[in-house]
Parts: sequence; C-alpha cells; structure tokens
Amino acid sequence: MDSYRIEWETDAARLTDASGPGSVTHAPLANGILHRYTVTRTDDTSVVVSAIPSAASGAPTGVSVTPGPDGNALFWQSVTGATYRVYWSFTAGVTPFNGTRIEVGAATAYVHTGLEAGADYHYVVTAVSSTGVESAASAGVGGQPGQTAAVSVTAGDRLVTVRWTDAITAIDYTTSLALSAGSPSRISSLENGTRYGVRVTPRFPQGRGRPSARVYATPAAPDANVPQGVTIIAGRGENTITWTPVLGATSYVVRWELLDNGSPTSGVFSAVTGTAFRHVGLLTCLAADPGCPEYSYTVTASSSSTRSATVGAVSIPLQPFAPLITNTTPVILAGLKPTGTSIVPTLNNEVKNRIVSPSRDTGWEYPAELSQGPNLLSFVAIDDAGHVSAAASYQIRLDKTAPAKPGITAASCTVSTTGPPRVTFTGTKTTEESTAILMLEPGNFERLLVGADDKTTWTATVDASLGDVDFTFIAKDIAGNASPLPPVTTTVTCP
Repeated sequence: MDSYRIEWETDAARLTDASGPGSVTHAPLANGILHRYTVTRTDDTSVVVSAIPSAASGAPTGVSVTPGPDGNALFWQSVTGATYRVYWSFTAGVTPFNGTRIEVGAATAYVHTGLEAGADYHYVVTAVSSTGVESAASAGVGGQPGQTAAVSVTAGDRLVTVRWTDAITAIDYTTSLALSAGSPSRISSLENGTRYGVRVTPRFPQGRGRPSARVYATPAAPDANVPQGVTIIAGRGENTITWTPVLGATSYVVRWELLDNGSPTSGVFSAVTGTAFRHVGLLTCLAADPGCPEYSYTVTASSSSTRSATVGAVSIPLQPFAPLITNTTPVILAGLKPTGTSIVPTLNNEVKNRIVSPSRDTGWEYPAELSQGPNLLSFVAIDDAGHVSAAASYQIRLDKTAPAKPGITAASCTVSTTGPPRVTFTGTKTTEESTAILMLEPGNFERLLVGADDKTTWTATVDASLGDVDFTFIAKDIAGNASPLPPVTTTVTCP
C-alpha cells in the first residue's frame, strides 16, 4: 500500500485533503489548538490521531503516538537526567490537573494497553528533574486503538465462511482453522454435523491484537425446505441471525440454546417474519475462554420440521469508558456513527430527543447538561428499519466543589556555590480526591509543583534568591477547581 489520504481539522476548520508517501509535516500551526488527523488508505481503512502543538519550555519534545491493536504506543525525546510522567484522558485538552497520571520512569516510550478499540485517548508527557521538579506539559497527542474484528460465520455444506470487519493497520488475520489475508475466509473440507468454533485475531506490526468473539457453525447438507446460509453476527450483548429464504415460507421459527457452566437453557421464537432475527439481552463474557456462556441457534421454516445448520457465539460486552470528571457544564460529547443512522442519547435514565436525524453524515455531537455528582450517558444508533445498536456509555461526574487549601509543614533553604539557592517545601493536602499543588509566580502564572495524586502529603523543591522570599501556593483538583482565595503564602529566608 503506497497511497494515502491525510485529512486534518481543528475545532473551527473544515476538513482539507493532503497527500504523502508516509509522513507529512503540518506547519505553521497555532499552539494550544487541537488538530485532529485521519490517515486513510486507498482501500478506505483509516486511523485517527490528534495533537496539540506546544512551545512549553523544559517539557519533553517530539511526543508522538502510534495506535496499535488494543493500545497506544507513546514516544518522546529525552530530557537530560529526567524521569517522566504520562497523563491521559478521553477528551482533548488533557493536563496534569485533569489527566490520569502514569509514572513511566526514565524510559522515553510507553505503551498504554488494555484500551477500548475505536475510543479516543489523549496524552501529554512531563519531565521530572532529579530534585523532583516537574516540567510543564508537552504538546498533546491522541490516538484511537485499532478495532478488534467483528466476526460472523455462515454454515454451509462441508464448509464454513468467516467474515469480519477489518482492523486498522492489520497485516493479516489468524482464524482458529486458517491464516487469511482478508475477509471473507472460506474453510472447506469439513465434516457435516460437526461443530466448529472460530475466532479471528488481527496481526499488527507491534504484535497480535485482541481476538474477536468466538463463533460456532455446524455444516450441513443442503435441503430445499431448510433455510440455507444461516449466519450469526456476534455482537455485544446481542447476536443477529440471518438466512436465505425458503420458497413458499411465510414465517420461520428460531430456536436458541444457552450453555452456561454446563447448564443448558433453551427457548423458541415463533412466527419470525423476514430473514433476520436479533437476540438481545444476552449474558456476556470478557474473556473468550471455555467458561464463557455460549449461545447456539437453528432456523426452521414454519411449514417444515427440519432444522437448519446450527450457528453460535459467545457475546462480548461493551467495555464502558472510565469516569470523566469535570467542573463545567454543558459538556460536548462527539463521535462517529454509521451513515444513514440517527443518534438517540439517554442522560441519567431519561431518553432525549434524537440529536441527529437519519443522514449520510458520519459525525455527531451532543451538549450534555450535567447535574452535580455522577451522570450516566449512553448513545445508540438507529437505522431506517428501526434496528438499534448496542449502547456506547459514558460516566461523567460534575464536581464544582473546591479542594481545601494546601498546608505548609516545613520549608528549608539550601545555598549552593554553583547555582541559586533552593527551597524544599513539605506540606499536606486534601484526601477527598486527587489534587495537584501549584505555585503562583508573578502575573499569577501557575507553576505545577506536584501532579494530581491521592497522597495526603507533598514535597517540592524550587529555585529562590538570597534574603526574604515570598512563596504562594494553591491546590487544584482533577476537575479543575482551585482552592479558595486568598492563596497560601509563606516567607522563606535564604541567608
């Protein structure tokens, strides 16, 4: 593949196309503004990344992100004598105040794993000196981990056909029975009446990705009075069964069986019209292991007693996003959707009006008016036929409560003959939630001393000058609330 299309946008600009053989430098840009990029191959597979340019002094430079199968790989240029912290968030504009902190150590790379495929993750990196002083944040970057294949299987005569949704940047795929360069993959020379299980695993340059849901099929010889091409599409908490029509049949019977920890449960759906059936509200399992509950299905024309080939699947749940904490409302949530669908939000169990009418647009956004405390939002896509997707869920906590002022328990000055005097502070801070300690410099410039964490004590070392020097401190929580005014001020004398 040697042809790509690169699309970019800021919050206020429309998409513009650009071309390049493998890399493109986008300049000049305004610092502090989110720029989002979609790199699309000529086969229409794509990967999404983002970045916020910055000229922060002392911060790590050259920060980049490479989305992988179920994680993002971060890289940056080294800062002499420093260790590093990575801060991440689901939303752009992540800072050491509102991001989740990861202590990296002295390495100049970090792989953030176990992520939700297709979700946005945003990052900044800070450098921590040998004396414990943390730099300003780097330029922000972001990426979407590659999709895990969504797999379906069709039973045929001595064969099964496996189809899946391509994972971005995958080289090839390994099924349980074969290696394939792409979907669909037909596995033949099988025994009719034998149950076969299939999973699809994408292989990336960084290694193998997350396996798909496990699906099953039992090949059978064709019969004119029996539905053929019975296919199961494994969903998240749901399975969709499709088949080819039987001549003269006006309805069908779908029989299902659940095997959970060796105990079978079964059911029948009669008078199913059309050639598709969606089974929802299923038991789910995160790991595709033998202990997961398995669903199997057969389809029969209402005018016949002969059942179709059997198909089955293990259902994988939607992995919810971690809670987001903010001190502002409304919060604007945005995302992508299938073309031709509408989006319906639910906020705190109250279904809202459709925010996007059915259209060919693939983007949506929703300004959510939050209440103080936890808020639960979910979104579903609905097509023209009334089919409803699995829900994408978000937990957002609105927190407008200011943290307590930081306490100063000790301050000592050390004078050096090779540099300026240095003052080391120790103190206390609130334990109600993660808070950061900042020092106010001239012009009320906020200098981060201690990143947000759940510790009750803090230590920081700063440069000073000879004589009496005033130092001013505030605390900020991860929602962005600052401690009450006036700030905490202490005077230190360096002889």
